[in-house]
Amino acid sequence: MQLDFLKKGDVVDIISPGTAATFEELKKIKDFVKKIGLKPNIFLEKELGLKKAATYEFPSFKASRRFEQLKKAIENEDSKIIWCVRGGYGCAEILP
Repeated sequence: MQLDFLKKGDVVDIISPGTAATFEELKKIKDFVKKIGLKPNIFLEKELGLKKAATYEFPSFKASRRFEQLKKAIENEDSKIIWCVRGGYGCAEILP
């Protein structure tokens, strides 16, 4: 994968449009993004993160809140890339 357009300090929006990620997973992703010299940004992190992994693969939050997170990331003029932490089941319901 070529990501030559990214420069040190660029913003990466991290979203979960399907199944939510745990706070631990989000921390690992943020730490990795920082380690490679980019700035992580997670909209609605406290609201859409999970304390522990779910034992199912279905969305944990309303489609309207997941869509809000996606919309904010798409409209963020400071962001250079959007990282979808988890896709999967439930993503289709936020697109219409």
